[in-house]
Amino acid sequence: MVLLDDADIWAARARTDKISEILSESDERLLRSLSDEQLKRDIEKFFGSPVEQDPVTHDYGVIYLWYFASKWRDALKAAKQDAPIRLFEVAPGANDIIPKTAARFYTRPETVYITSNVDKKLTASFKDKTSGLPIKIKVIEDDAQNIEAHIKEPYFDAVAFEHSVNDVLYAMLGERAGVDLVNSFWFDVVQRLTDIITAEYENGSLEANAKPGFLNLIRTCLNILKPGGYIIINHFMYGNDLKRGINPQLWENLLPIVREWMSALTGGREVHMSGFNPQWWMLFQKENF
Repeated sequence: MVLLDDADIWAARARTDKISEILSESDERLLRSLSDEQLKRDIEKFFGSPVEQDPVTHDYGVIYLWYFASKWRDALKAAKQDAPIRLFEVAPGANDIIPKTAARFYTRPETVYITSNVDKKLTASFKDKTSGLPIKIKVIEDDAQNIEAHIKEPYFDAVAFEHSVNDVLYAMLGERAGVDLVNSFWFDVVQRLTDIITAEYENGSLEANAKPGFLNLIRTCLNILKPGGYIIINHFMYGNDLKRGINPQLWENLLPIVREWMSALTGGREVHMSGFNPQWWMLFQKENF
């Protein structure tokens, strides 16, 4: 697979960055306890392999936490240098890395984080994980495609897709196939969704059946962005997705695929920034007018 990032750069950052701004005290101690050699090996393995859960704890490990919190800090700072920030995240499920990162680096009462989720169990878990963060948080229990019914003007500095483009495509194709995504628990239907998207890709029908809806969602995101605001997308490979049988070529190249779809959009353009591998990251800026 294409490497997630540069191991030499991140091994150096682990020794020079202020890790206390990224990780909890216990996680920082764990990262600091690694020898230089072990740290480099762990980072190289992480960057060169699909992301795996610990079989006992089901956690993804301290390298995962540190790296993605750092990368999202970098991405959000590229989009909005100063606090406060207004941020919309598409379909986080129960993933809390972006609201926690925003809370660390934009700690102001005026900072706003809004998201949309439709899965009731994942929404409950997300609310539990983010309760008490020192920013304004709102969960809209609706599909992101309907966000303009709730936010009626350009409002946000950034829209984030944290490993959720795939979830958006799952949902669009699953809804088309009659899968109930509101009342079903995501992990009870994800195997069926995996089979659906793999079949669409291998049959050559993915673009015809997913591109129109996906581009409509991106246009909606542009409508709620302030002029000059950013849509920030990242993707990477989870080992569990591959074990479910997702086509590995699709999964490694999902972002290049949707990048090609987005090339037809007006009203914004992709911005390339140092440190963001276009295989795994995309920053799309709304026109500043």
